[in-house]
Amino acid sequence: MSRVGSKRHIGVIQKLVKGKDAMGGLTKGWVEFTKVWCSLSPVKGTEKWYADELHATSTHKVYARYRPNIEPKMRMTIRGRTFEIVSSINIGELDKEMVLVVQEDADVDNG
Repeated sequence: MSRVGSKRHIGVIQKLVKGKDAMGGLTKGWVEFTKVWCSLSPVKGTEKWYADELHATSTHKVYARYRPNIEPKMRMTIRGRTFEIVSSINIGELDKEMVLVVQEDADVDNG
């Protein structure tokens, strides 16, 4: 487990909300679900070529106090960076601390 003092970032967990606009069309947008104090720890990074462009993916673990109902369909922003939530683990099933496995994708400038 990580210590509370090491949680020095504010993470904003967002969920995707679907609705209808005034014309009856479908709209989608990210809205804040909750904020958490957290720490961010890199796990691994990879680079792959897709359609003649280099794409980088990095995986991190985010340690935070437990919040219920965090799902892989959600995303998280920390210090202007966006991470897709891959999984949410309730450490020891004690409802005290959680680990989020998150993924960040980036296009690498080849130019």
